[in-house]
Amino acid sequence: MKVLPIIILIFFLKGMAMAQDIVKAEYFIDDDAGFGQNVDIPIPSNLLGPNFELNFTIDLNNVNPGLHHLYIRVKDDQDFWSLYTYTTLFVVEDVPVPSIDALEYFFDADPGFGNGIQVNITGNETDNTIIFDANLDDLAPGTHFMYIRARSAEGEWSLLSSRLIQVLEDMEQVNIVRLEYFFEGNGFTSQTYSQPIQDPSPVVEFDFQANASELTNGETYTLSVWAIDDEERKSLVNTISFLYSEVVPIVLSVEKQNESCEGLGDGQLTANATGGEGTLLYSIDGTNFSANNVFPNLTSGTYTVTVKGDVPDYSVAEEATVEADHENPEVPNITELTGNDGSIILESTEAFTYQWFLNDQPISGASSRQYQPQESGEYQVSVANEGGCSALSEKHTVSIDVTAIYQQADTKLIIYPNPVVDELIIESKSGINLLGAEIELRTISGKLLLSGKAKTNVMKVDFSPYPKGMYQLIIITDQLVLQKKLLMN
Repeated sequence: MKVLPIIILIFFLKGMAMAQDIVKAEYFIDDDAGFGQNVDIPIPSNLLGPNFELNFTIDLNNVNPGLHHLYIRVKDDQDFWSLYTYTTLFVVEDVPVPSIDALEYFFDADPGFGNGIQVNITGNETDNTIIFDANLDDLAPGTHFMYIRARSAEGEWSLLSSRLIQVLEDMEQVNIVRLEYFFEGNGFTSQTYSQPIQDPSPVVEFDFQANASELTNGETYTLSVWAIDDEERKSLVNTISFLYSEVVPIVLSVEKQNESCEGLGDGQLTANATGGEGTLLYSIDGTNFSANNVFPNLTSGTYTVTVKGDVPDYSVAEEATVEADHENPEVPNITELTGNDGSIILESTEAFTYQWFLNDQPISGASSRQYQPQESGEYQVSVANEGGCSALSEKHTVSIDVTAIYQQADTKLIIYPNPVVDELIIESKSGINLLGAEIELRTISGKLLLSGKAKTNVMKVDFSPYPKGMYQLIIITDQLVLQKKLLMN
């Protein structure tokens, strides 16, 4: 693509009258197509006025190589066109940019092609810019000429590019200990203020709040600032001009609510801000702002809450750390023990409270450190500490021959009548001791209706409160486990 960057100073004068605002500009090459019919030159809205400087690009793709005339003219807001201004162009054919396969430089005296200091390049370079560090170690302090040339992939060397450089003696390392600054504007010069550097070093970069107590709202000032090193030597002065606008400061405080347990994610930060201008917006990541000043569902960590109003480039931030009020207990282990009667007993690592699970479902009433499984499946135990924080064990698979146990138990107990009318009687035989046995009555779906321990070797269970249907009776002693289905008429 062939383009020509142009910078022009556009102005419009119409006789002795006041100059009007320029609203349109156009250009043509060689031949005029008529007012408003040539190539439009876009004018940004912030440049409208009787005169301004404008950068734009001329498209030369359809212009033949050779000598040409470029004409430019403008139109004002009263619909008057100016006289045109013109310049002469010489258009040449596109020349391919050669690939660069070598780059070298030298100082003062030419050592010959290929004998300069070689620059490491990544490959066949066609970019116009290659950045590298020049080695000045062997140069004496003083003025020198630096020369650079490149070699194309075809082995042709370019012309030399040169630059005058000044080599200075090595200076001792110094630390910047403070900044000093003052303001000037409209015949006013402030006192000189000092800003200490907390951690002195050769290079400092930090934000600080300048003392603006002497400045007047709405006035333009120039800030001059310089550095002072540990030998009380002064650096060069940097200056910047600005329009001083007083801002109502934002005062921010952050309330925190810790998460109750590690990783639970119930922590919260609440930002309380006053002052500022316009609507205050809040953010916890410095990027996404909203009017919501509450940040819930936080885990332990340090967060930065930022508040801003309608003043550009002005915000206030404060760090807050969310902690966990209680640590989580260690993940419990399940140990499989064997009872006196050969039954399986599961035991958890010691904890404050326990809850046993079978196939991911909580087992009602199973809240002791030990649990005697009554059927095959995958068992887990959830333990909690005194702070209420919990941890869940890995799954422990248990296989039980339930049929054999139940058949054996059924021969040692007498349970009647079945079907039940109003009352069920349970008696032991074959020397089985029912005293202290755990007895549960459940619906077929597993809902617990009755739970207790036997106080005698003959037990009576009142069925009168229950509707007709099927029920499960579960009896657990230190000698047997029984599960029996009952029908209520």
